[in-house]
Amino acid sequence: MLYFVLGRTGEDDFQRQLDERATPYAELVSPHVMITVERASALTYRAENHTELLRSS
Repeated sequence: MLYFVLGRTGEDDFQRQLDERATPYAELVSPHVMITVERASALTYRAENHTELLRSS
């Protein structure tokens, strides 16, 4: 599965996962929230700042 863990996964690593893994879902995780989206949505919003998204949740 594609994943972005706040404080552990870098943006470059997440972008690499989007390019290399064909899994149907992606998870974005912080201590207070877990967001699961379809891969297509992750690709649509790949340019967003995922760290800021999770910090604001």
